[in-house]
Amino acid sequence: MLDLYHLIRKFTWRESRHFWMTQRAEVYAASRGICWLCGYHVPVQSFSIDHIIPTSMGGTDELYNLRLVHHSCHHAYHRRKDHE
Repeated sequence: MLDLYHLIRKFTWRESRHFWMTQRAEVYAASRGICWLCGYHVPVQSFSIDHIIPTSMGGTDELYNLRLVHHSCHHAYHRRKDHE
C-alpha cells in the first residue's frame, strides 16, 4: 500500500508552484482529506492549498497557515473575495 506522500506524488502531474510534495501530504493528512470551505471529502488526485494569512500579508508556508480546499471551492472563494 502506498503511503500518502507517494499517493499524492502518483496523482500530481506537476508540483504546485511553491509547495513540495511532503508539504502537500502534510496538509492533506492534517485536514483529514476534508475541504475547509465546503466540508466535503477532497480526492487526493486533485486539491488546492490555501493560505489562511496570505503571503502578501506576511503569511508563511508553515503547516499552521495552510488549509486543504477543492480546486473549485478555492477559485469560487477568491472570486467572491475579489468582488467584496
